[in-house]
Amino acid sequence: MPDIYSILQQLKLAYIQHNHPALFTCEQAEPYYRLIPGAKSKNLFLRNRKGDTHYLVILPSHKRADLKQLARIVHEKDISFASSERLQQYLGVIPGSVC
Repeated sequence: MPDIYSILQQLKLAYIQHNHPALFTCEQAEPYYRLIPGAKSKNLFLRNRKGDTHYLVILPSHKRADLKQLARIVHEKDISFASSERLQQYLGVIPGSVC
């Protein structure tokens, strides 16, 4: 699978790369993105109860996720955060690097 930078270059899309250490909360990220224009978001990697369906939920950084409401929206009994092992298995990243 090509990485995102290869895709952006193939499409001739301009971008600016901002590097930072792994961050686990929006509060930790704030000093890094404070001066970057645009919407601020957070990514949540979730799974259903059986563990056979996964969701990557992206929402504004200032919003709190209501997992019960999200479960209803996606027609699941309940959903919860996926483990770091699942994050590595399905997205190929470690906690703090989903972006």
